[in-house]
Amino acid sequence: MSADLEPQEVYPLAKAVMKEDEINIDDKRSKGVEQFLGKLAFRHVIIVCEKTEKNCPRLFPRVMNRLFQPFEDPSAYKESDMRN
Repeated sequence: MSADLEPQEVYPLAKAVMKEDEINIDDKRSKGVEQFLGKLAFRHVIIVCEKTEKNCPRLFPRVMNRLFQPFEDPSAYKESDMRN
C-alpha cells in the first residue's frame, strides 16, 4: 500500500518512465493516508519524505515497525532537471 498526506495526480514524468518499460500506469492514482488509517492493520509503516515524517499521524493500529527512510521529494524536480 502507498499513501500520501496530500494526494496528487501521478507525475507525468513517472508515467513516461514506466512507459519506457512498457508499463502503463495511466489509470493509477495517488491515495490519501486517511483511506487506510484505522481501517487496515499494518505491520510496517515506512515514511519516505521529511515533510511527511513531521506531519504523519503517529498512531497506526497495531504497527510493529515505523521506519523513516528519507528520499528527495521527486515533485521538486522538473523534466529538464532529469535530462542533465
